[in-house]
Amino acid sequence: MPPADNTAALAEATRRRSERARGDAEKAITAAQRSGSRTSFAGIAKAAGVSRSWLYTQPDLVAAIRPFRAR
Repeated sequence: MPPADNTAALAEATRRRSERARGDAEKAITAAQRSGSRTSFAGIAKAAGVSRSWLYTQPDLVAAIRPFRAR
């Protein structure tokens, strides 16, 4: 019997995990904007429950975080 092909299920799980990570990061960025305090990539990553390395691979999120570093 050939092995089961579960690539579709794995791809779907990856897509959902990515969407959840992006949503959590966007919420953390919004919270930082509202607070007006200085924050860092590490702070956003921790608040969102994502890794800094993943965060750096998202150019739009990086652009949204950079202004907080100058405060």
